[in-house]
Amino acid sequence: MSAHESLVDTLEREHAGFVALLAGIPAEAQERKGVVGAWSVKNVVAHLTAWELVVLQALPEMLATGKRPEALVTVAANRDAWNEAEVAEGEPLTAEDQLAEWEWAHAVLLQFVRDLDEPTLLRAKPFEGWDGTVADYVAHEVADHCRTHREAIAAQG
Repeated sequence: MSAHESLVDTLEREHAGFVALLAGIPAEAQERKGVVGAWSVKNVVAHLTAWELVVLQALPEMLATGKRPEALVTVAANRDAWNEAEVAEGEPLTAEDQLAEWEWAHAVLLQFVRDLDEPTLLRAKPFEGWDGTVADYVAHEVADHCRTHREAIAAQG
């Protein structure tokens, strides 16, 4: 399996696993605060949506310049504040609407990844501070991130 096929498969599998978990949680329970720290399940979905959009924003700049993208620098400057602001932005949405936002963001990210060629995905050290490949970066920042949050929610029973 190519790096391209493997990355797309991993992204799709982790996303589908999270969506399957959501399907088993009633909408009103998804809005209950305190499931993952102070956040509700819906807040976690808002967080995942925002992060996938940041990764999507950062990738073209990273690939073009080989430098740490400004979007990532901004988040890293105060990750907690950034997370809280992004979650607060999604607060007015219902759990169903927040999921729809994430589905859209994920589809756009997947399309971007599908449009990348194999040499680009295998490029090592695509920006300062990341020693792996572009594919490793996307898998870590999106798929692993999704899995971590899915496991945290699943552990709450």
